[in-house]
Amino acid sequence: MEDRTMRLHAAALALVLCSSPTWAQSVYKCGSTYSQTPCAHDAKEVGVSNNGPVSSSTTAVADIQAAQLRAKKQAEQLGNPPNDPEQIKANKIACLTAIRSMLKDPDSARIGDFTRSEGYETDYAGGGHLILDPSVKRGSWFPALLYSLPVNAKNSFGGYTGNRLYSCSFDVTDTKLLKVRFD
Repeated sequence: MEDRTMRLHAAALALVLCSSPTWAQSVYKCGSTYSQTPCAHDAKEVGVSNNGPVSSSTTAVADIQAAQLRAKKQAEQLGNPPNDPEQIKANKIACLTAIRSMLKDPDSARIGDFTRSEGYETDYAGGGHLILDPSVKRGSWFPALLYSLPVNAKNSFGGYTGNRLYSCSFDVTDTKLLKVRFD
């Protein structure tokens, strides 16, 4: 019984210590950098507030949704994509080459069947994507034709990772590879 009481007291103490308020520290601007300590006699203290992550702010969410909607409207206005069999074959080769460049052991890759989007898709240039065209800005939404395929390749330890879906985004003319990503 005494052991149980001791554990309850220890848990309560841990809870109190973990939930104690945190106090803001001073931050000083030193030229174009920031520091916790004044770097010079003329260092200026700057106020820092924690308003939460930017992505949770309503204006940021509204901006993202507006950009996504603009790209979706662009995609809808484009009509049917080009359907040149030779270009599609060339795009598959370009896509596969780019995907192989991302793999640890490209020779081990077990490649599944390609699928091509029937129409234009709204795509996003995110942080973990291999962006191949400088016209695509990270964090932007744009209309694209997607080529997707499952790939099972070996990791650094020599084991197969299981199928991962890779997608290549081509521009609206279906001639330029813009980015590659895996889900």
